Amino acid sequence: MTNTIRRVGIHDIRKSLNGLEIVLGPEFMQVNETTCRVVDGLNDIYTRRSSKAHGCFSDDTDNYPTSEYFDAYFHADDFGDFNTFTSQMMTTLLAKARSVPNAGAGHVFFAHFERDGREFMLIAIVNEKLGAMLTNAFSVQDVRHLDLEGFRFAGRVDMTSWRAGEDRYIGFLRGRGDVAEYFKEFLACVSSTTAKQSTDELVTALRNYADDQGMEVAKRDNFLARARATLDETARSGGQVDFQSLANVLVPSEPELLAEFLGDPDRGLSDGFTPNRRILGTLVKFRARTPLWSIEIDRAAIAKGEVVFDPKDRTLTITQVPAEFAEELRAEYEVHAED
Repeated sequence: MTNTIRRVGIHDIRKSLNGLEIVLGPEFMQVNETTCRVVDGLNDIYTRRSSKAHGCFSDDTDNYPTSEYFDAYFHADDFGDFNTFTSQMMTTLLAKARSVPNAGAGHVFFAHFERDGREFMLIAIVNEKLGAMLTNAFSVQDVRHLDLEGFRFAGRVDMTSWRAGEDRYIGFLRGRGDVAEYFKEFLACVSSTTAKQSTDELVTALRNYADDQGMEVAKRDNFLARARATLDETARSGGQVDFQSLANVLVPSEPELLAEFLGDPDRGLSDGFTPNRRILGTLVKFRARTPLWSIEIDRAAIAKGEVVFDPKDRTLTITQVPAEFAEELRAEYEVHAED
């Protein structure tokens, strides 16, 4: 899938003797091959970063007016004035940045693009980096360039999901401390999930990852058991889930595969929560065997009520039996009834 870039704007937050100030860029910035490459690069890097949080716009528009700016810009059938939108956003960003020490300065990129039929707004603060270039005369010169890989603050709003009334349509790099918190407030983002829901979604994602990797049964069970043990230890210590750290433990040979899988913004997972230990239990299975039968039960089946245990009678009730298997059993019972 490719990005169709509709509009791009760049403004600055700069440090002055009076503190931080904003310097607005040109009202119209041409979308050319270079700007497309920069926006595509920023979005790809944002997508690969594993540590994200997700949520929705705050209803408190007096203190968090960002949703009103988006509302004015993103109409049902057309788009409003991009320069007005980005200028308003910069005013809010400056106010939030001034509220915390060491918020820092940088170039603020705004990119509205369409991807696979969905409209997105990507906002990232990017700094410059000193490098070197070799001229045709074989001399080495200093050159400053955008440090795309090094950006720390970025957020993406799925405007199509927002208009459709979905629960989560804002994502941003989670970061640490107050300096990261101001960017969340700039986006007017509030969390829409509980630790229990986040744990349940992570458990589902880990299962999906094992399936996507085509793991054999024994390897899959081992992977999920280790995930349960690692996350349970995090829960017991009162720590918080970090997708990159989790991937380093579970897939030490190729941690980026799992980290990027969990951090995919389309998956909408957030880290930075303390896992729910009861939900973690659904990652492992129960097994039993007698001379006459064997059984393997996924904990998720118990959690969903598809397998019910009566401890008094020591009996299991299995529901949602597959139609083909049910037909085989029905035929067997009919044979016994005739006897």
